[in-house]
Amino acid sequence: MLPKVSKLLRFMGNDAERIEHTSFWKTAHNILPKGQYIPVADYIAGQAFDSEAAKWEFYVNNARRVKSNLRMLFKSIEFHGNKKDGLMEAIFFLKKTFSRGIPLSRVAPDQFPDKFIPRNIKKYLEIPKQASTKAETTEENQVTETQNSMTAAPYHPDKYEFYLYQSIVRAIDRGYIFCNESTKYKSLSADLLSDKVWQNKDELIQKLGYPNIAINVEQKLNTLENELHAKILEVNKRITNKENSHIKIKESKKSEGDKNETQKHWHLTTPTVDETDDNFFKGVLTINIGELLYLINTQTGFCDAFDHVKPRYSKQKTSYEEIIACIVANGFSFGTYLMSQSCDISYSTLSNIEKNFLSLENLREANDIISNKIASLKVFSSWNILAGMLLAGIDGQKFETRLETILSRHSPKYFGLKKGVVAFSMVLNHVPVNCKIIGANEHESHYAYDIIYNNTSDIEPDAISGDMHSVNKVNFAILDSISKVFMPNFTDPEEQAKSLRSLKPLSLYEDCLISPTKLVNKKLIIEEWDNIQRIFVSLATQESTQATIVRKLSSHKRYSRVKTALWEYDSIFRSLHLLEFIDDPILRSQIRKALNRVEAYHQLRKAVAKVHSGKFRGMTILENEIWNQCSRLLANSIILYNAIILDKLLAELNLQGDKKGIDYLNSVSPVRWKHINFIGKYEFMQAKESIKMEEVVAQLQDNLKTILKA
Repeated sequence: MLPKVSKLLRFMGNDAERIEHTSFWKTAHNILPKGQYIPVADYIAGQAFDSEAAKWEFYVNNARRVKSNLRMLFKSIEFHGNKKDGLMEAIFFLKKTFSRGIPLSRVAPDQFPDKFIPRNIKKYLEIPKQASTKAETTEENQVTETQNSMTAAPYHPDKYEFYLYQSIVRAIDRGYIFCNESTKYKSLSADLLSDKVWQNKDELIQKLGYPNIAINVEQKLNTLENELHAKILEVNKRITNKENSHIKIKESKKSEGDKNETQKHWHLTTPTVDETDDNFFKGVLTINIGELLYLINTQTGFCDAFDHVKPRYSKQKTSYEEIIACIVANGFSFGTYLMSQSCDISYSTLSNIEKNFLSLENLREANDIISNKIASLKVFSSWNILAGMLLAGIDGQKFETRLETILSRHSPKYFGLKKGVVAFSMVLNHVPVNCKIIGANEHESHYAYDIIYNNTSDIEPDAISGDMHSVNKVNFAILDSISKVFMPNFTDPEEQAKSLRSLKPLSLYEDCLISPTKLVNKKLIIEEWDNIQRIFVSLATQESTQATIVRKLSSHKRYSRVKTALWEYDSIFRSLHLLEFIDDPILRSQIRKALNRVEAYHQLRKAVAKVHSGKFRGMTILENEIWNQCSRLLANSIILYNAIILDKLLAELNLQGDKKGIDYLNSVSPVRWKHINFIGKYEFMQAKESIKMEEVVAQLQDNLKTILKA
């Protein structure tokens, strides 16, 4: 801006008085527009630029465009909230005014509800005294006459209307106003069990059979208080005695006046986790994907899960080869048309099978059949990370979408300028037991409970791990309610320790290196326990989509006593896990091992999708979910094929009593696919069981001997 002022002054200093008057002002305004003279003068004089006033001026200049988009929505949406609230009063006033067809400029000044407008904003919305205002355009686009200050409204009509819209948005985000016709923006109470149903709460809780919901909260809090207190002291004692060798302490001196204080800073180091040898499957006979799926079907009968989508045709069956061809077509991102050009089945047949048999329910059932088969093998238990418990990992994987759906969202880091979705998966002992498509803009932690609770396979996890995207303010508590232990990986334990909580006085931990910074509000948890139980039971009975409830409970903008109480309850479990995470290097390695298995599955899943384009090509959310389940089925089949081989090899090693070989085999991942051919001419109608498992096992025995000798 100042260079323009300099240029203007130079122009005026170079005999500008000789220039004809009209030409002078035309040249001057070309250098610095007339509307910028006063703001620039204020800036030079040291007066701050009023950005708020400029913003409201912009709104007025673009009033017609804003109203054409927002007013119709405002008139159509029904808002709910406290009727005595000033904002609700203003909403009713504006709706009533619009329904009568009266322009705001004709409304009497004392009729405008303004309790919701802060004092510091009113000056921008008010019409200056002795000034006139241009009245708003009515729905018939007829401009009313300009009125003087005696009859004009005290607020500029457009500014008042726009500020009301902005206030509604903020109130919805904070949970003060609701749209009960919406899923995302209706009140939390509308998502929970009704008062009538909750009258039988004891019966509901007993029927669910989750002991952590039926607990006496005061006894539970007393137990947690003692447990947390003991853990804080134990962790610090081990650090002081240098028993925790992974804690590195740095000291720094801080001067305050005449005093020199020594401050201690700590850092946690974690060893890397290696699990498998990529060369273990080297030299194994390469097979085609069609042959593999034919073998897996003979082992599991997963193709029997594909019934006709219409009940009246439920007895109608199709050949296994055609089902397998459709699964490969969608799993490899070809689509049935491109697959028909590369296989021995016609497009019309593939299209008919896809339409009538490849439903989401059938694909999930087929995946469960394969997952359950893997779990039935003896080698499955050798992959257990925790003793006596099954630890699953959850994480999301980004995929670009070729066509936009309602879930497709921007994520510049992964998609550039394009859009995509997230395949959110739960992997247990290398097996993808559940998977769900979510939007790329959604927080993965909101779907953790959903993907665990709605797992339909027989493989039930006891503990859940995830990265920092799986952590929010409620997941520790709500997963504990269904007897699941939440064990996320903290990438920044030093930072997390700053929010460590305690149920005992903080003065007890003044000499501790790792000490709590805040007391848990025990009284609030006890007072709100009935409502907390109501949330737990509503989640467990699937009264609403679990992710919707979790999203509202995790929001930092919304305020409610029950949400605050649940956050307090959650912080206790979070603190306990954080202390255990800091203190136990074995636990940290186990958690990372679970997450490494999820990452290995993602690499296989990506390799499957990348056979063609790697993009979801569905036109709807349902189509993309079907394609995702097809890819998961292919990955599951590859894992089962490898698991069968490893199971046979394990049986041989047990017969031989080869303990060293058994120990090594327990660390071998079945998520390997270099010996599976994904490309070429697909001949499904000729894909018969031609795989000689004995030769494959013999080759792996040779590989194992070579590795152990090295």
